[in-house]
Amino acid sequence: MKKEVRAVSEPGLKEGVPPFIQQAGLYLLMGTLLIGVIWNGGYFPESKLVLACGLLIAGGWEFMVVVALGEWQALRSYALWILAAFALWTAASHAWTLNTDVTDREVAIIFGLLGAILVPRAQVLRLGVKTMESLLNWLIYSAGFVAAWGIATYLTRTPPYMEMVDGFLRVGSTFQYSNAVSCFLLMALPVTLAMHQTGRQKDRALYGVAVSLEMAAIFLAFSRMGLVALAAVIVYFMVTAGKRQLLSQMAFITGAGLLMAATALVLGEAEYAKIGIAAVTLLGGVCWFILRAAGTGRGGRLFKKAVLAAMAVAGIGAVVLIAISERSQTILRTRFIEGFAWSKLIPHRSATWEAAWNAFKDKPVKGWGLGEFYEIFAKYETAQPTRFAHNLALQMAVDTGIIGGVLIIGLLIYVAALTLLRLVTRTNLMTRALAIAATVFIFYNMFDWEWYLPAITAWFMVAVACIENKSLLKNILE
Repeated sequence: MKKEVRAVSEPGLKEGVPPFIQQAGLYLLMGTLLIGVIWNGGYFPESKLVLACGLLIAGGWEFMVVVALGEWQALRSYALWILAAFALWTAASHAWTLNTDVTDREVAIIFGLLGAILVPRAQVLRLGVKTMESLLNWLIYSAGFVAAWGIATYLTRTPPYMEMVDGFLRVGSTFQYSNAVSCFLLMALPVTLAMHQTGRQKDRALYGVAVSLEMAAIFLAFSRMGLVALAAVIVYFMVTAGKRQLLSQMAFITGAGLLMAATALVLGEAEYAKIGIAAVTLLGGVCWFILRAAGTGRGGRLFKKAVLAAMAVAGIGAVVLIAISERSQTILRTRFIEGFAWSKLIPHRSATWEAAWNAFKDKPVKGWGLGEFYEIFAKYETAQPTRFAHNLALQMAVDTGIIGGVLIIGLLIYVAALTLLRLVTRTNLMTRALAIAATVFIFYNMFDWEWYLPAITAWFMVAVACIENKSLLKNILE
């Protein structure tokens, strides 16, 4: 009788192998991802080394289990093998790099990222979609913490969790870089929205509040790329919401997020930190109550009207708050109106790309060595010094030459084509949400450098592992 119950509750576990051994790879990966998100995304050498070790241990453990159980299907991944080829080539660059310590650390991260693909593939194939549900909820919890921490530290003006750019403060949260936190939250946002639309009824209100927090933090990061991507994600999910009730909830959640952002902006600039934290917390509580009430069905039309009324109040409230604060108007105008001017967007990027291209041409076959871009760029710079080319393909070409450049471009093209396929064909909402998350990451890395924050890149690899085989998510929460 006990065996029968176990077979139903844990259908994927193999007989003769302790459950902990089969699931340890997932626990190790989740712990490593959390450490990375909290510890600056693994940007600094110390945190990067810890993150590399965690990913390597998780991936190595999972690989041994896969071999022991003969689960070879987990290795049938084009992304896995392209990344493996890239990792081997970057390891070879140890022979000619200028700084072996930096290169070896970066190589360790690349090999560790293989585990971020292998672990979710093997775990879901072995243990079913509940495993993936746990992993995706882990992403939502992490993003919720990052968003809440970012808003709170923005209000309290607590360094280093906010940064000064163009004369005003921006949310940096645990990543300490506004574009990075925007990218991470924009990757989590479609997953959170998918959970809100298809998850259990009792959890939808909580997911809705998480969405509002994520939207507010993205807005307060004042990332121009983030604003464009945020608008695109909101429009996509409103169009695909389907049920009228979900559409109205989507509009309400968006309005609540905008009101949270406006409240934090105005009160933060006025240096009313405690009032700001209390106000945002209250807005979150009201948002949860209304969504919870709307989802129960009690009160029928009354609650639907309450949602619509609250949505209108949220939108009007955000506009009024901005209208009465000249400082807030100046910030928004500087960043989102004048900031989109061609003269501000292009010259710095084009000068950086030109210098990077010149560096590549001088050593096109082998490259200068993984992680050496900053040292090399100083010899070619025509713009201000930078550690990054603000284009992943170009920087990898400088570091690893034509072979490494072709491999990384091949990986990005493969994933981009895969995401497009998932978005235009009939797939479940969670698969499309993860496709959007992967697209956001690629979009950012064409103009910025989020690849070099391993915690974000590891989550990108998790998304790739899921969308590569859509059957992995076929039944999740549906």
